[in-house]
Amino acid sequence: MGLLSKVRLLLGDTSQEETIFCDDDVLLALDMAGSDPYEAAVLLARGKAQEYARLADVEIDGITISYTSRAEAYSNLAESLMSQAKELGTSTAVSPVVTGISVSEIMTQREDEDKVPSAFRRGILDYTNSGLYDGTE
Repeated sequence: MGLLSKVRLLLGDTSQEETIFCDDDVLLALDMAGSDPYEAAVLLARGKAQEYARLADVEIDGITISYTSRAEAYSNLAESLMSQAKELGTSTAVSPVVTGISVSEIMTQREDEDKVPSAFRRGILDYTNSGLYDGTE
């Protein structure tokens, strides 16, 4: 089963005659999600929820078309897919990764005499020497 089919299965878009999402949209979502079918399905479900959220509910001759409930259904589907991805450990976007620079790297950079000095510094907008602010209240 290809990635396109996996995304369609997750979204319940398996009818050959009436597809909900066109292939180009599914492929774009897969590209944006780094080929993760769960993340792609979440993107598509959220997009469809936003699409329906913009439409007003309509009632004509006793027949009601509720776009609000459709928007809620796709929003719930997106949340469910995110939970499934988290449980299966398939998603990288669901779990944020925090990285940074170590204190020793910062100190090494500051002590490098060959480095061009930074144009920005802490307190750059303080007016302590301009006569406008003398540090007292």
